[in-house]
Amino acid sequence: MHNQTKKYYEYANDSYKLFTPDFLESEKLDRYLESNIESLVNFLEKYQEQFGSFDKSAQILETGCGLGGLSFYFSKNGFYTHGVDQSKLAISMAREINKNKSLYAKFTNQDLCNSEATEQFDIVIDSHLLHCLVDKNDRDSYLAFVKNSLKDDGLFFLETMCYQAKIQIPIGYEFDASFRLYKEVGDEVIPYRKIIDSIDLEQELKSVGFKIKYLYYHNELSFDVFSEYKDLNPDSLPKTIRLVASK
Repeated sequence: MHNQTKKYYEYANDSYKLFTPDFLESEKLDRYLESNIESLVNFLEKYQEQFGSFDKSAQILETGCGLGGLSFYFSKNGFYTHGVDQSKLAISMAREINKNKSLYAKFTNQDLCNSEATEQFDIVIDSHLLHCLVDKNDRDSYLAFVKNSLKDDGLFFLETMCYQAKIQIPIGYEFDASFRLYKEVGDEVIPYRKIIDSIDLEQELKSVGFKIKYLYYHNELSFDVFSEYKDLNPDSLPKTIRLVASK
């Protein structure tokens, strides 16, 4: 059992302290936002190529929005977007960027593992949040929030890490029998990611009332989960599932 003084999202909040006011007003910000959402944009574009473009009247919720890259992407294209994140600092920065770019995205600081849905959306997009939730109760509560945030004909888009038998864990990380990945941060070892088997992921979604409409194994590594990953065999790294679900 690992004990830590902070929850994972507090460490995430600390990471946003690296973004200085100068950075938020520079061209580097645009490059950062684009690279940060590249994989998700690819997923969403591929889906629309296959099943048709999103209706321009669609209202979109981005969960775990961070600095709001995906919300800005859709806002620029004329959609109503609402980004939520547990990090107060990230939301503060997203609002500042939104103002500087004269966009109309909405941002809210919210703990989605301890919240009731108050608004319903046509589309909910997990911005790589689910695999950051390592506790079962947190995951169940979050997924229930997402389901209750969907309109009856709404869609939930999820791109998340997937366990595979050859996974190799670098020095500085630990992986337990419950598919929890731990990482050394300073003097602590914190729960960092939940990387579960695809069958367990499907069951997890179904247990809170989701219906799986689309599931695709995306073999490219979409996440820099290990800072040392460039030195590892790609076949030994976590893979990606792209999934769409409805109520």
